[in-house]
Amino acid sequence: MKKLIAFFKGIAALGFVAIWLLWNLLWIRFWQLLKIAPLVSGEVVNDGIFKGNFIVLEKDKIPESWSLSKGQLEKLSAWLKLHQSGWDMILASPPPPSYSVLLSHSDGSNSQINLFSLNESWSHAVHISVFKSGKCVFGGSLHLSSGEIASLKSLLSEER
Repeated sequence: MKKLIAFFKGIAALGFVAIWLLWNLLWIRFWQLLKIAPLVSGEVVNDGIFKGNFIVLEKDKIPESWSLSKGQLEKLSAWLKLHQSGWDMILASPPPPSYSVLLSHSDGSNSQINLFSLNESWSHAVHISVFKSGKCVFGGSLHLSSGEIASLKSLLSEER
């Protein structure tokens, strides 16, 4: 009987620790997303960036890239504020993106937003990673409709 009681106490302790860890992960994740510093610059890479390298979809093709204007940075900041909740934790590594946005923030942090239009199972996902002092402090995925993805890409399109 004592062994059975000890067993259930152990299970209860593990359950408490698991709930505590989950709560802290969710709270930290939510808090970090709210704390994204203002954007100071941004660059879009049409074929995407994966692990710090350009993705080359066609041999001898140089990926297209352009800088975001001040107006685009303001609109993207508003978009991020509008979508500051609803991000899911990434449990599996995403595929290489087909469209990347590299952002610098006023506090010296950086972030990368990826879209995955070439991968059907990820085509409605927006993935964001936030880096402070070179370490990833937040990574999340947001599921959007085709129209919302198109709207985001329009906001980020090259201004001529």
